[in-house]
Amino acid sequence: MKEAFGANVVKVAAAPIWAMRKCSTQQLTQEERERYSRQMLLAGVGEAGQRKLRASKLLTVGAGGLGFALRRWHLAASGVGEIGAVDDDDVDISNLQRQIAHRSADVGRKKADLDGETLDALNTEVRVNVYRETFRGQCRGYSL
Repeated sequence: MKEAFGANVVKVAAAPIWAMRKCSTQQLTQEERERYSRQMLLAGVGEAGQRKLRASKLLTVGAGGLGFALRRWHLAASGVGEIGAVDDDDVDISNLQRQIAHRSADVGRKKADLDGETLDALNTEVRVNVYRETFRGQCRGYSL
């Protein structure tokens, strides 16, 4: 399954949501310095801030609507180290007018799978965990 997404995407069927690896806080690679050079110029970011971003993790519930914009464009592009998406929904034709991440050809596919593919294509440095399941409302003491 991993091959369908690339080396950085892990599909997790029924594993705990918090079963994510630790992200490295070691020095940035030359490729990372080049990729993130503009944002590292911002006051308060620098290389230390970029290492903190790389060590960060994000879990979103839902792979459509707001989750799309938040994960794919901004946080993945900025170098957040690990991103998880929990969603067991398929793309429906009624999603297309408001969830602009999806295309007509995606109807019937799992939103979480599309999320993994898109994130991997955007930034191969980000590790992606895809949970094709329904979020049950609790995770390590947090509830919705």
